[in-house]
Amino acid sequence: MQKNVPIIIVMYLFLFVTAGLAQVPDKGSDPAGSGEKGPAEKLSVTRHAIVLDNEPLDYLATAGRLTVLDNSGKHESNIFFIAYTKEPGTEPSLRPLTFAFNGGPGASSVWLNFGALGPKRVFLPDEGMPPAPPYRIVDNAYSLLDVTDLVFIDPVGTGYSRAAEGVDEKTFFGIDKDVATLGEFIRAYVTRFKRWDSPKFLAGESYGGIRAVLLAHHLHESYGLDCNGLILISPALNFQSFVFGPDNFLPYALFLPTYAATAFYHKKLPPRLSSDLQKTLAEVEAWTMKDYFLALNRGDALPGAEQKEIIEKLNAYTGLPEDYIREKRLQITNRAFSRELLKSQGLMVGILDGRLTTATREWTEPSFLDEPGMVLTIGPYVGALNKHLGRDLGYESDLPYRYFSQEANSTWNWGSAIQGFPAATDTLAALVSQRGYFKVFIARGYYDLDIGYFATKYTVDHLGLPPDLKDNITLRFYESGHQIYVRLSSLIKLKGDVAAFIKTATSQ
Repeated sequence: MQKNVPIIIVMYLFLFVTAGLAQVPDKGSDPAGSGEKGPAEKLSVTRHAIVLDNEPLDYLATAGRLTVLDNSGKHESNIFFIAYTKEPGTEPSLRPLTFAFNGGPGASSVWLNFGALGPKRVFLPDEGMPPAPPYRIVDNAYSLLDVTDLVFIDPVGTGYSRAAEGVDEKTFFGIDKDVATLGEFIRAYVTRFKRWDSPKFLAGESYGGIRAVLLAHHLHESYGLDCNGLILISPALNFQSFVFGPDNFLPYALFLPTYAATAFYHKKLPPRLSSDLQKTLAEVEAWTMKDYFLALNRGDALPGAEQKEIIEKLNAYTGLPEDYIREKRLQITNRAFSRELLKSQGLMVGILDGRLTTATREWTEPSFLDEPGMVLTIGPYVGALNKHLGRDLGYESDLPYRYFSQEANSTWNWGSAIQGFPAATDTLAALVSQRGYFKVFIARGYYDLDIGYFATKYTVDHLGLPPDLKDNITLRFYESGHQIYVRLSSLIKLKGDVAAFIKTATSQ
């Protein structure tokens, strides 16, 4: 991999807690972020109620920071978390426990918490512009709290999580250190709150997909702490499948079905392909692997007549002009597609969600935080979190809540992966193959131009699992983008799908 590739792509890989001890609410503990209070820091515990699936549910919310130690037992960091646990407490061996985090790298867990899984969510329009503040916070009728306790974790440098005094925060910005630190937090949590007997799941979004896979392996290897499965939302699993480059033709092919879905949504496909999305995508997927991928690999050796046929098909499937496709030598990146599809209307489609649009700016690309999918969620979700912490959970801090750390994102240490493409596919295959009970749920949005949905399908099809274990991986698709839960109908479907998955994975 070229050394600048991870910085470019991770800017668009941003995205995807359980108490039993009542303690004195935290009123601004360790406001300087020094970490000196360490194990003595108090957690804020409050009681709440919600109605889920027409049944009332009482729960505890715990907010605060746990001390994380390094291998020598030295205080190394303070990890902030918000936990929601059903009350009265269910026998730990029966009540599932899910640890959730987003990706980035550099993202806090605010998106999965207030967009999808937690007991509160922010009302957002299904598409279009974000609402004006103040934002409407409502009970999340589609929270997973009725089927699993939830622990939302903010990695060091995000949220209120900080390195201990005298420890360089940058040392946490890397694949290996990130996994080791979150692994130690999870071990400390299940020990402190007596949850070793609970069925355990890891839920990660975007880069959180790789993190979850590696973390599941690390927990087993380092602590003998096994998980029952993974819940992966728009996961990054193999960067080769979505990182464009002069010697990597795979992404050009694997993004094509997402281009077709986006063009379908914006009514840019010919009539034959404009009435049935599923039928259109099935046709595009088949042609992609049979003809397009082969044509890309033949390069200049592709005869003129065959090139003409490929261009005509690409025109039909993407809505892009034939001359433009020819100029690009059949190779359309996601950024190029984003700028070209609605160019005549002065618009470009979003990378995180191809349904969303923003005005074209010829002189520059939108920054990550200006991406329409981010603009839609940042203000509402971060505002909801701060309001919820202070008003409902009794947690106060003078620290700023870092919803996203651009420093972590831009300086991330990819380790040996810098020599190739970061991937967790071998580890994922081993987790499933070595433990017949281990289950994986993967959710993908059709309009995700960040990590095309077909890339995940391709990755799963190449795991090399034994035939009798292929059903251990559940793959579900939604008419949404990278942040699947932003669209209410997709959130409702996601809740049903994940709830069914957890029940199946814990009924063995």
